[in-house]
Amino acid sequence: MSIKKITIVNKNKHFLIHITMLSFYKFSGLGNDFILIDCEENEILKINIKKLCDRHFGVGSDGVLFLKENKNNTTLKIYNNDSSKAKMCGNALRCATFYMFLKNKRCYQTIRIGENDYKCKVLKHSKNKAKVKVEFDKIKILISRIVSKADK
Repeated sequence: MSIKKITIVNKNKHFLIHITMLSFYKFSGLGNDFILIDCEENEILKINIKKLCDRHFGVGSDGVLFLKENKNNTTLKIYNNDSSKAKMCGNALRCATFYMFLKNKRCYQTIRIGENDYKCKVLKHSKNKAKVKVEFDKIKILISRIVSKADK
């Protein structure tokens, strides 16, 4: 898993010139790469996720992560590179955990995705790399597998 901070400038040349600066982080975990933005996704809906994720004309990634931290919890919203919302992604969760560790220096994090809370832990780390463990609820995983097989 690795990280780098990037700033992108968007110039819109309609009647008025608008310049939007977006600071984000680029994470990579087990072959997946993500653009992580530390804010609510509502603040940034104007950005076209498909264009950001495009590997030729955008930043290039498998998805965009919106991470919002407040006093009570940390929430993660995951969007695929086609701009559809993902229900869950283990690699995205691991990348968000590492980001939160770098930000707050806490090895243990609880991150909410939708209705589920995931307990995460940074096991080992260096400046730009980490080994992260995420606890998944075995019953929910089993039910999910049964339901997905029944749909086929």
